[in-house]
Amino acid sequence: MTRRPPPAPVPIPSPAKARAMVEARDGRQCARCPQQGTPWHVDHIFPLWLVDPIDPERWRYWLLDNLQTLCASCHQAKTNSEAASRAKIRRIVSKVRTPMGAKRKARARRPALPF
Repeated sequence: MTRRPPPAPVPIPSPAKARAMVEARDGRQCARCPQQGTPWHVDHIFPLWLVDPIDPERWRYWLLDNLQTLCASCHQAKTNSEAASRAKIRRIVSKVRTPMGAKRKARARRPALPF
């Protein structure tokens, strides 16, 4: 039987409620550029793919302090930048996991990374 993590000490709003709260807080103003009122996205400031799944305080990444408003173009740019960082980390990890001189296994056979 797996143990459940302890509940968060503060209530975490549902995604719809969090979006409404961020909209009320930021007024649809992009955090990166001066655009306001355009189609906007709620973005996690600290990316979720970096969250440690065994961190007992991982709930804090879903709080309003870690959410920001971004326009669609700024959100896409941030997502592309994070994807490049994530790919670089995966390449480094795969090189570390492969012993020097050993042939690399097929991509499909490598175990999936947790992020």
